Amino acid sequence: MGLEVHGQAKGKDADAMTTVTTCTFPSTRWFEAVGEVARRDEETFRKLGFIDTTLGVSVLGGGPAGGDRTFVLSFGAYTLDEVHEAAGAESVDFTLRAPLAAWEEMIRNIRENDGADLHHTLNYLHFGVIDLVAEDQLKADLFFRVNGSLQAFFDASAGVETEFPG
Repeated sequence: MGLEVHGQAKGKDADAMTTVTTCTFPSTRWFEAVGEVARRDEETFRKLGFIDTTLGVSVLGGGPAGGDRTFVLSFGAYTLDEVHEAAGAESVDFTLRAPLAAWEEMIRNIRENDGADLHHTLNYLHFGVIDLVAEDQLKADLFFRVNGSLQAFFDASAGVETEFPG
């Protein structure tokens, strides 16, 4: 099954639609596809401000045989520059950690509503659903400084047809 990436692109690319391979969450390709959609809406990210950060996204139970998987996302200026799956401990500003079911519910909600409703934002979910892990308070505070941009990034997943394991 092919996956269409639907972006609400602005300006001269407003009618652009790109077809990419099937994306399953969690995977490096899924984050890359979301990054492609987000990149088409640079205006939104410019309004929200720089998102220079490197974060971990840990999916508990998202790996083979129910193991955990962690992805490292590096943002520069307004876009996702790089994503890779972490093989071990890596230096990140902070990590967002949650069970696969919580990520799936958030991503499905974003898809259904073309953006997260109030009960499925990163800010809301970090109170008891998504753990914010940082080595010190300054790095934890960075989450709140870039939260709007991170939410816009995850909201871009509305333009990605997503499959989940199981």
